[in-house]
Amino acid sequence: MRRPPCGPGPRVTLLYATKTVLSSLGRRVHDLEAEAASLDELLAELVTVTAPGMLEIFGIGIDTAATLLVAAGDNPERLRSEAAWAHLCGVAPSKHPRARSPVTASTAAVTATPTRLCGASS
Repeated sequence: MRRPPCGPGPRVTLLYATKTVLSSLGRRVHDLEAEAASLDELLAELVTVTAPGMLEIFGIGIDTAATLLVAAGDNPERLRSEAAWAHLCGVAPSKHPRARSPVTASTAAVTATPTRLCGASS
């Protein structure tokens, strides 16, 4: 912890406070980076033990494999096909097509008569 400044004045106090806060934030960032590295090592070990074959697929790393394992849950046998996987992830195509959005320059919008303001006299 930093020692408070000797001289009086708001500028010295502001400088001291700024340096103290930055020092504290720097320590927190360092600690969080170390914690993240430790968790990454643990995750790599868990994924390697749980699904080593998944890591052999081109383009699948530790993070992607972990995400897929979490999405599959405790019963991966329910994923019988790629379609079942897409449905589980919420990206399966819908059976019902979406209604078309209205076109801004439609004939109805162009030919419509504007309404008068409330209370306006004509």
